[in-house]
Amino acid sequence: MNLQVTTHSEDQTFLLGRALGAVLRPGDFLSLDGELGAGKTRLVRGMVGGAGLPTAAVNSPTYVIAQEYTLGSISAGEKTNGGGASSLRIVHVDAYRLRGVDELESVGWDALISSQESPLHRPIVLIEWADRIERALPKGDTRGSIRISHDGDGGPDDSTRVFDITLPASWKARPEWVEFEKVTSVMNEPNAVPETDRGVAQPAKRGSTICPITGKLVPPDSPTYPFTDERARMADLSRWLSGGYVVSREITAEDLDEVGPGESA
Repeated sequence: MNLQVTTHSEDQTFLLGRALGAVLRPGDFLSLDGELGAGKTRLVRGMVGGAGLPTAAVNSPTYVIAQEYTLGSISAGEKTNGGGASSLRIVHVDAYRLRGVDELESVGWDALISSQESPLHRPIVLIEWADRIERALPKGDTRGSIRISHDGDGGPDDSTRVFDITLPASWKARPEWVEFEKVTSVMNEPNAVPETDRGVAQPAKRGSTICPITGKLVPPDSPTYPFTDERARMADLSRWLSGGYVVSREITAEDLDEVGPGESA
Protein backbone atom coordinates (compact mmCIF):
# COMPACT_ATOMS: atom_id res chain seq x y z
CA MET A 1 0.00 0.00 0.00
CA ASN A 2 1.57 3.27 -1.16
CA LEU A 3 0.64 6.86 -0.40
CA GLN A 4 2.32 10.24 -0.76
CA VAL A 5 1.93 13.06 1.74
CA THR A 6 3.28 16.62 1.53
CA THR A 7 3.91 18.68 4.66
CA HIS A 8 4.64 22.42 4.59
CA SER A 9 6.14 22.97 8.03
CA GLU A 10 8.09 21.16 10.72
CA ASP A 11 4.95 21.15 12.86
CA GLN A 12 3.03 19.33 10.14
CA THR A 13 5.85 16.79 9.84
CA PHE A 14 5.57 16.19 13.59
CA LEU A 15 1.78 15.81 13.35
CA LEU A 16 2.13 13.33 10.48
CA GLY A 17 4.48 11.30 12.64
CA ARG A 18 2.11 11.46 15.59
CA ALA A 19 -0.79 10.15 13.52
CA LEU A 20 1.34 7.28 12.21
CA GLY A 21 2.78 6.53 15.65
CA ALA A 22 -0.72 5.82 16.94
CA VAL A 23 -1.06 3.10 14.27
CA LEU A 24 2.14 1.24 15.16
CA ARG A 25 2.14 -2.03 17.12
CA PRO A 26 4.79 -4.14 18.92
CA GLY A 27 6.94 -5.95 16.37
CA ASP A 28 6.53 -3.31 13.65
CA PHE A 29 9.56 -2.05 11.74
CA LEU A 30 9.57 1.28 9.95
CA SER A 31 12.54 2.32 7.83
CA LEU A 32 13.20 6.02 7.17
CA ASP A 33 15.41 7.33 4.39
CA GLY A 34 16.22 10.81 3.14
CA GLU A 35 19.14 13.20 2.97
CA LEU A 36 20.57 15.00 5.99
CA GLY A 37 18.09 17.52 7.34
CA ALA A 38 15.13 15.89 5.59
CA GLY A 39 13.17 15.61 8.84
CA LYS A 40 13.64 11.97 9.80
CA THR A 41 14.21 12.64 13.49
CA ARG A 42 11.32 15.10 13.69
CA LEU A 43 9.06 12.47 12.16
CA VAL A 44 10.32 9.93 14.72
CA ARG A 45 9.65 12.42 17.51
CA GLY A 46 6.07 12.65 16.30
CA MET A 47 5.70 8.87 16.11
CA VAL A 48 7.01 8.43 19.64
CA GLY A 49 4.53 11.06 20.81
CA GLY A 50 1.73 9.34 18.92
CA ALA A 51 2.53 6.13 20.77
CA GLY A 52 2.21 7.96 24.10
CA LEU A 53 5.76 8.84 25.12
CA PRO A 54 6.88 12.40 25.97
CA THR A 55 8.92 13.55 23.01
CA ALA A 56 11.58 15.57 24.84
CA ALA A 57 13.83 12.51 25.09
CA VAL A 58 13.88 11.90 21.34
CA ASN A 59 17.06 12.84 19.50
CA SER A 60 18.96 11.34 16.61
CA PRO A 61 21.05 8.48 18.07
CA THR A 62 23.86 8.98 15.53
CA TYR A 63 26.69 8.33 17.96
CA VAL A 64 25.07 5.73 20.18
CA ILE A 65 23.48 4.00 17.15
CA ALA A 66 20.32 3.05 19.06
CA GLN A 67 18.11 4.53 21.78
CA GLU A 68 15.20 2.90 23.54
CA TYR A 69 12.05 4.64 24.73
CA THR A 70 9.69 2.84 27.10
CA LEU A 71 6.05 3.67 27.58
CA GLY A 72 5.19 1.69 30.69
CA SER A 73 2.43 -0.83 31.11
CA ILE A 74 -0.58 -0.64 28.80
CA SER A 75 -3.70 -2.73 28.68
CA ALA A 76 -4.47 -5.29 26.00
CA GLY A 77 -6.28 -3.92 22.99
CA GLU A 78 -4.75 -0.44 23.21
CA LYS A 79 -1.40 -0.95 21.48
CA THR A 80 -1.17 -4.72 21.34
CA ASN A 81 -2.70 -7.49 19.33
CA GLY A 82 -4.51 -8.85 22.39
CA GLY A 83 -3.45 -11.39 24.97
CA GLY A 84 -2.64 -9.41 28.10
CA ALA A 85 -0.76 -6.39 29.30
CA SER A 86 2.42 -5.31 27.57
CA SER A 87 5.31 -2.94 28.26
CA LEU A 88 5.61 -1.16 24.94
CA ARG A 89 9.11 -0.25 23.76
CA ILE A 90 10.29 1.83 20.84
CA VAL A 91 13.85 1.32 19.61
CA HIS A 92 15.20 4.19 17.51
CA VAL A 93 18.15 3.18 15.33
CA ASP A 94 20.37 5.53 13.32
CA ALA A 95 22.43 3.52 10.81
CA TYR A 96 24.26 6.54 9.38
CA ARG A 97 27.61 5.63 10.95
CA LEU A 98 27.34 1.91 10.30
CA ARG A 99 29.57 0.52 7.57
CA GLY A 100 27.55 -2.64 7.14
CA VAL A 101 25.19 -5.13 8.71
CA ASP A 102 28.05 -6.79 10.61
CA GLU A 103 28.16 -3.81 12.98
CA LEU A 104 24.52 -4.31 14.01
CA GLU A 105 25.58 -6.83 16.63
CA SER A 106 26.57 -3.94 18.90
CA VAL A 107 22.92 -2.84 19.22
CA GLY A 108 21.53 -6.32 19.85
CA TRP A 109 19.99 -6.55 16.39
CA ASP A 110 19.36 -10.30 16.53
CA ALA A 111 17.18 -9.84 19.60
CA LEU A 112 15.23 -7.03 17.91
CA ILE A 113 14.26 -9.16 14.92
CA SER A 114 13.89 -12.45 16.79
CA SER A 115 10.61 -14.25 16.19
CA GLN A 116 11.13 -16.31 19.34
CA GLU A 117 9.93 -13.51 21.58
CA SER A 118 6.22 -13.07 22.23
CA PRO A 119 4.74 -10.48 19.82
CA LEU A 120 3.50 -8.49 22.81
CA HIS A 121 7.05 -8.00 24.06
CA ARG A 122 8.76 -7.10 20.81
CA PRO A 123 9.68 -3.45 20.36
CA ILE A 124 8.56 -1.09 17.64
CA VAL A 125 11.73 -0.40 15.65
CA LEU A 126 12.24 2.91 13.81
CA ILE A 127 15.35 3.00 11.61
CA GLU A 128 16.93 6.12 10.11
CA TRP A 129 19.24 5.60 7.10
CA ALA A 130 17.73 2.14 6.74
CA ASP A 131 19.08 1.70 3.20
CA ARG A 132 22.54 1.15 4.74
CA ILE A 133 21.39 -2.07 6.40
CA GLU A 134 18.76 -3.19 3.90
CA ARG A 135 19.97 -6.82 3.90
CA ALA A 136 19.30 -7.13 7.62
CA LEU A 137 15.76 -5.77 7.60
CA PRO A 138 12.82 -8.15 8.03
CA LYS A 139 10.32 -8.73 5.26
CA GLY A 140 6.57 -9.17 5.43
CA ASP A 141 3.59 -7.42 6.96
CA THR A 142 5.44 -6.02 9.98
CA ARG A 143 7.60 -3.62 7.99
CA GLY A 144 6.83 -0.27 6.40
CA SER A 145 9.10 2.31 4.79
CA ILE A 146 9.17 6.07 4.30
CA ARG A 147 11.36 8.07 1.93
CA ILE A 148 11.52 11.82 2.55
CA SER A 149 12.48 14.39 -0.07
CA HIS A 150 12.52 18.17 -0.34
CA ASP A 151 9.91 19.81 -2.56
CA GLY A 152 10.59 23.54 -2.39
CA ASP A 153 13.10 26.15 -3.44
CA GLY A 154 15.83 24.59 -1.31
CA GLY A 155 16.35 27.78 0.69
CA PRO A 156 17.19 27.79 4.40
CA ASP A 157 13.56 28.50 5.32
CA ASP A 158 12.11 25.84 3.04
CA SER A 159 10.36 23.23 5.18
CA THR A 160 8.21 21.54 2.53
CA ARG A 161 8.71 17.77 2.51
CA VAL A 162 7.27 14.95 0.44
CA PHE A 163 6.80 11.60 2.18
CA ASP A 164 6.55 8.51 -0.02
CA ILE A 165 5.07 5.98 2.38
CA THR A 166 4.80 2.23 1.84
CA LEU A 167 2.92 0.29 4.51
CA PRO A 168 1.51 -3.24 4.79
CA ALA A 169 -2.12 -3.43 3.71
CA SER A 170 -2.92 -5.25 6.95
CA TRP A 171 -2.28 -2.05 8.93
CA LYS A 172 -5.50 -0.57 7.53
CA ALA A 173 -7.46 -2.88 9.84
CA ARG A 174 -6.07 -1.15 12.92
CA PRO A 175 -8.54 1.23 14.59
CA GLU A 176 -6.16 4.21 14.48
CA TRP A 177 -5.82 3.96 10.71
CA VAL A 178 -9.02 5.93 10.16
CA GLU A 179 -7.59 8.97 11.94
CA PHE A 180 -4.23 8.58 10.16
CA GLU A 181 -6.01 8.57 6.81
CA LYS A 182 -7.92 11.73 7.73
CA VAL A 183 -4.73 13.52 8.76
CA THR A 184 -2.91 12.62 5.54
CA SER A 185 -5.84 13.68 3.38
CA VAL A 186 -6.01 17.08 5.10
CA MET A 187 -2.30 17.68 4.64
CA ASN A 188 -2.68 17.03 0.93
CA GLU A 189 -5.52 19.54 0.60
CA PRO A 190 -4.26 22.66 -1.22
CA ASN A 191 -6.45 24.92 0.95
CA ALA A 192 -5.80 23.22 4.28
CA VAL A 193 -5.22 25.73 7.07
CA PRO A 194 -1.80 25.13 8.70
CA GLU A 195 -1.89 24.62 12.45
CA THR A 196 0.34 27.71 12.80
CA ASP A 197 -2.55 29.86 11.52
CA ARG A 198 -4.78 29.16 14.49
CA GLY A 199 -6.33 32.30 15.86
CA VAL A 200 -6.59 33.90 12.41
CA ALA A 201 -10.24 34.11 11.38
CA GLN A 202 -10.84 32.56 7.97
CA PRO A 203 -14.59 31.81 8.06
CA ALA A 204 -15.18 31.86 4.32
CA LYS A 205 -12.19 29.97 2.95
CA ARG A 206 -10.77 27.93 5.79
CA GLY A 207 -10.55 24.20 5.27
CA SER A 208 -10.24 21.25 7.58
CA THR A 209 -7.19 21.38 9.80
CA ILE A 210 -5.37 19.34 12.40
CA CYS A 211 -5.70 20.18 16.08
CA PRO A 212 -2.28 21.29 17.40
CA ILE A 213 -3.04 19.64 20.76
CA THR A 214 -4.61 16.28 19.88
CA GLY A 215 -3.40 15.84 16.31
CA LYS A 216 -6.95 14.95 15.22
CA LEU A 217 -8.92 16.23 12.25
CA VAL A 218 -11.02 19.36 12.85
CA PRO A 219 -13.74 20.23 10.29
CA PRO A 220 -14.04 23.89 9.20
CA ASP A 221 -17.44 24.32 10.88
CA SER A 222 -16.32 23.09 14.30
CA PRO A 223 -17.33 25.55 17.08
CA THR A 224 -13.91 25.02 18.71
CA TYR A 225 -11.91 25.36 15.46
CA PRO A 226 -8.94 24.86 15.15
CA PHE A 227 -9.12 22.64 18.24
CA THR A 228 -10.81 19.26 18.57
CA ASP A 229 -12.91 20.35 21.54
CA GLU A 230 -13.03 22.76 24.46
CA ARG A 231 -10.61 20.63 26.46
CA ALA A 232 -7.97 20.95 23.74
CA ARG A 233 -8.59 24.70 23.54
CA MET A 234 -8.03 25.07 27.29
CA ALA A 235 -4.88 22.93 27.10
CA ASP A 236 -3.52 25.33 24.49
CA LEU A 237 -4.38 28.31 26.69
CA SER A 238 -2.68 26.65 29.64
CA ARG A 239 0.52 26.34 27.63
CA TRP A 240 0.51 30.06 26.96
CA LEU A 241 -0.15 30.92 30.61
CA SER A 242 2.49 28.51 31.91
CA GLY A 243 5.18 29.68 29.51
CA GLY A 244 5.01 26.56 27.38
CA TYR A 245 4.92 28.78 24.31
CA VAL A 246 7.38 31.57 23.65
CA VAL A 247 7.38 34.53 21.27
CA SER A 248 9.48 33.72 18.21
CA ARG A 249 11.39 37.04 18.24
CA GLU A 250 12.54 39.70 20.66
CA ILE A 251 10.59 42.92 21.22
CA THR A 252 11.85 45.67 18.92
CA ALA A 253 11.83 49.47 19.15
CA GLU A 254 8.98 49.53 16.64
CA ASP A 255 6.91 47.34 18.95
CA LEU A 256 7.52 49.71 21.86
CA ASP A 257 6.46 52.69 19.73
CA GLU A 258 3.05 51.05 19.35
CA VAL A 259 2.46 50.97 23.11
CA GLY A 260 0.25 53.86 24.14
CA PRO A 261 0.73 56.26 27.10
CA GLY A 262 0.27 54.59 30.46
CA GLU A 263 0.63 51.12 28.95
CA SER A 264 3.53 48.71 29.32
CA ALA A 265 5.01 46.14 27.00
